[in-house]
Amino acid sequence: MKTIKLNIDDSLYKHIKTVMNIKAMCGHFCGEIDEFLFLLIKNIEDNQEEITIERSKDTK
Repeated sequence: MKTIKLNIDDSLYKHIKTVMNIKAMCGHFCGEIDEFLFLLIKNIEDNQEEITIERSKDTK
């Protein structure tokens, strides 16, 4: 199993974490979810890869 790291901004990070938490509770995607995000997560899971989500280290 390989790990996929996504470096994303804070608001997208929070959104993805919320989506993943809801999926963990429901067993499937619930509510509104961005189609790109759904396909990304589904593809990663179908390939038995682990998702590691990290916030960008932008220092402005």
